Amino acid sequence: MGFPEPTKSRNTPLGSTTYKTLLSVVALVPFLVSGRDDTKGLPSRAFDVSVRPGIIVVTRGAVSSSLTITITSAYRVSNEVTVSLEGLPAGISASPASPFAATPGRDTRVTLFVGGSVPIGQSTLTIRCINVAPSCSTEVTLDVKPVDTLYETDSVLYLESKANGETVRAGVESSWGGSIVELSWNGINPVNRFDAGREVQLALYDGREKYDFTWRTKVYGWDPVQAGDRYSHGSPVLQQAMDSQSIYIKTHPNEWYPDNKGGGPNKPVPTDTYIEQWISRVREHSRTFRVHYKVTHFGTDEHDNSFQEFPAVYVNVPFNRFVYYGDSIPWTSGPLRVVTLPSKLPLPLLYMSEQWGALVNDQGVGLTVYVPNQYPYGVVRSFPGTPGPRGHGTHYYRPQIFFSLAPNAVLEGDAYLIAGDYLAAREVVYELRKEISAADPFPPVGSLDTPTAEKEINGAINIRGWAFDNVAVSKVEVFVDSVLSGRAEYGFPRPDVSKEYPHAPAKIGFSYRLNTAAYTNGSHVLQVKVADDAGNVALFPPVAIRISN
Repeated sequence: MGFPEPTKSRNTPLGSTTYKTLLSVVALVPFLVSGRDDTKGLPSRAFDVSVRPGIIVVTRGAVSSSLTITITSAYRVSNEVTVSLEGLPAGISASPASPFAATPGRDTRVTLFVGGSVPIGQSTLTIRCINVAPSCSTEVTLDVKPVDTLYETDSVLYLESKANGETVRAGVESSWGGSIVELSWNGINPVNRFDAGREVQLALYDGREKYDFTWRTKVYGWDPVQAGDRYSHGSPVLQQAMDSQSIYIKTHPNEWYPDNKGGGPNKPVPTDTYIEQWISRVREHSRTFRVHYKVTHFGTDEHDNSFQEFPAVYVNVPFNRFVYYGDSIPWTSGPLRVVTLPSKLPLPLLYMSEQWGALVNDQGVGLTVYVPNQYPYGVVRSFPGTPGPRGHGTHYYRPQIFFSLAPNAVLEGDAYLIAGDYLAAREVVYELRKEISAADPFPPVGSLDTPTAEKEINGAINIRGWAFDNVAVSKVEVFVDSVLSGRAEYGFPRPDVSKEYPHAPAKIGFSYRLNTAAYTNGSHVLQVKVADDAGNVALFPPVAIRISN
């Protein structure tokens, strides 16, 4: 507002310009506060309102932290302004109660009491000055969270949440290494707990010391299992803790098959790994639990690239429908595929481009598993037997995940377990994909095709194979006797790989010309290591060769 320049005289005449200006400001105040707008030529906003923080999070049955509301006046008016709080969901009360008086230039603090039946989720509250003209307002987001309850019954540690008429609960069995024995929605728990090999849990494998799942060759290699061994000797829990939001378990897993490793029916065999597990509920999604895994290999050897159970998921017989998205246009809400178990034909590796799968009953209720950065594949199997939570009959799923463990390696990653209806779970997966920015912990997958083990070679030979990554392969290196020989060329067509891995990239072959004359005649060990853009390295199983020049 362009006020005339006041005179410098200390004795201002009543008729002077300065005195008239002061009278104008004094006369303006009641019009601003009363709501009358007779202020032509003045700024359009005589008052403004702000609030901090912009979002306030509070659990049911609790009092929120303070909202700080500040009224500012363009003319330094100190008269109280009436403020209303609009959009409060039923069951929430404010202190002071709305409407309330606020003095411009001073902070007014407001707290909210959230009742136990207030709907979970976000709502927008409007803070409005109602006795000024023009009116001013601002908004704040209110995020109501359910109350999590943690407790222990016998050897099971529970994390339970009640919201919107639903109860979800996760339970971990401390006598079985902290494996997950319950992931329920309104009392419906799909998880099978026949023995220490079931549940929802981590199990590890070695591409060199392979484990024969057909039981035909009776080759049972390195296989740390979180819950315990085939004789149900529970893996020892080294540490466990519950806080207000999560359950923590640190386990020293046993070998699943101890009989060829110095153990047996009465003697479990500990492995060279630790498994740590944190399970917490995702507060933005009431049916969802985040399981964070940390694998530490404290051995001096290496465990070469192999599929891993990250996690293995075993469910009860009625949860015999496997639901997933199996086409090549993911994240478009396209139609889903359903496999009814047990399948009459052997199931191939399933292509799952949205990286989630659900084992559900006839009502579509069960358990959905989402692992960010997994390969777009999954394995589903059925095992016949008696039904029930402790029955031998079960259905099985594992996301297709590979990794290697070098000496003293540490690997961390997340799995999201969603209880209840699979359609609602798919929506949650879509939201999680937007909300989380998980680091990629998984290395490439692939194979060394030639030379084969114990092959006698001479002269210059081609080292060939294939590899691809869930993001991108950065380099393929060839080692002889643990010493780098050179980097392979990468990007040759390998259309045959897509027969096992549907929709695999086309140009994933590698080739390296090895001059065997640079090495002494006799036995040597050849190994390929493949790295991705994130720095994860796949250690392909070494191959013994004989050089004869």
